[in-house]
Amino acid sequence: MWIKRTSDEIGARRRRVRRFRRYGALGLAVFTFIVVGLIYAVWNRTGPGHWQMPAQVRREQWLMSLLAGLSTATGFLLLQEDRLTLRCPRCGTTKHGENQTACECGGQLEDAENLKWVEPESA
Repeated sequence: MWIKRTSDEIGARRRRVRRFRRYGALGLAVFTFIVVGLIYAVWNRTGPGHWQMPAQVRREQWLMSLLAGLSTATGFLLLQEDRLTLRCPRCGTTKHGENQTACECGGQLEDAENLKWVEPESA
């Protein structure tokens, strides 16, 4: 059955989601930075079979790699939307992005972030 979370649980969950988004964006930025940097390194080979090491790539190319990583991370953070999900604690009906707070079963729809599932005790 669905029960309300405590305010401490809600705060901990929100911190966990924010941390995931931040580290996800950071990881994506680092990955993009490395991939673009390696592409530049391979692209600018000095001769047949002699590849430049990434540390020898010109400063402008590293700047482009950095900008690509930062723009990817910014896009990752900006494109994540907080879509409102409502759930009825009585019947479990879920609705997305609606302003209606009354459920067909007679219960009240609440933000799904504020609810958690607990197995009912068997008698």
